[in-house]
Amino acid sequence: MQGSYTFGPNRAVLSYGETDAEIGNFETESTTLGFFHDVNSNFKLVAEYNMFEQQNRTTGATTTDADTIAVGAVVTF
Repeated sequence: MQGSYTFGPNRAVLSYGETDAEIGNFETESTTLGFFHDVNSNFKLVAEYNMFEQQNRTTGATTTDADTIAVGAVVTF
């Protein structure tokens, strides 16, 4: 599921997803918050915060829990 809101040269995005994989016997959950700012028509600044969790379906134990921050820019020409 994903939603976004644009205000002026800015866009805020919220994304959430779940996966139930039988092959690896895992359940995953991911939530991402993103912010985009258009400096001009060719240059955009980007910041994202991602929360990821993976659990074993059988035991319920959390096998992976990661929080990441990403910043960058997009240049088009």
